[in-house]
Amino acid sequence: MMDISAPESQQKTNHGDLNCWWYRYCSCISDPVTTHSPFLLYADKRGEDDKRSVRDHIGVLVQRFKRKEANELKESGTNPTKTEVDLAIEQIIAMEESADEQHGLEDGEKKEKMEGDRLKAEELRMTVMEIVGKTQERGQRRGRAKQRNAEEAGVKFLKRKAEQDIEVKKQGLDLRKQDQEQMVEAQNQQRDTFKQMIKQQQEQQKQMHDMQSLLMLQQQQQTTALMKIIETPVSKYANAILL
Repeated sequence: MMDISAPESQQKTNHGDLNCWWYRYCSCISDPVTTHSPFLLYADKRGEDDKRSVRDHIGVLVQRFKRKEANELKESGTNPTKTEVDLAIEQIIAMEESADEQHGLEDGEKKEKMEGDRLKAEELRMTVMEIVGKTQERGQRRGRAKQRNAEEAGVKFLKRKAEQDIEVKKQGLDLRKQDQEQMVEAQNQQRDTFKQMIKQQQEQQKQMHDMQSLLMLQQQQQTTALMKIIETPVSKYANAILL
């Protein structure tokens, strides 16, 4: 809370100057308050620092005003003449009390509205429960027929599903059988090809062996013939010498 006492330099002046300063200060605070009525705002809408500071100053003004009136009444025994500042502070007090009453009325209206909303919600809930009850009753009447239909539909679905599963398994077996047959056929083709290659190699080897045998036979025949040719002139020459 801000200190609103008179400065030290002004406290040293006479009593009239101090009152003059105090009334000027009160006027500066009371005029905006009486104009804008800050008490009509709820606490959650006037929580800023500047508005809180204004309320604190107003509280100090009201307390000092009440003490001042009490002291003057005690000293003089009569109500003193009120200045414009005094009247403004009284107006502030009246505004604060009026704002409290208005807030109380508004709170009461809010409570009444909340109670009305609660009753409407309860009535709506009962209506919904009644509608739900009627719906459930109608559903129970039709439940057995629906249940039978649902059971029949379920049996049909399961039967159709089983048939589909059997068909899928059959197709899978057929595909695996085809794959196995193709694999066996491929293996047989590879085996036949390998046998054919071996047979060709054997035939080639046999042909080469036959050719070698023929060449050797021809060489032997040529050698024999050559030996006969050589031996014939020698025998003739020997016979001629002997004769």
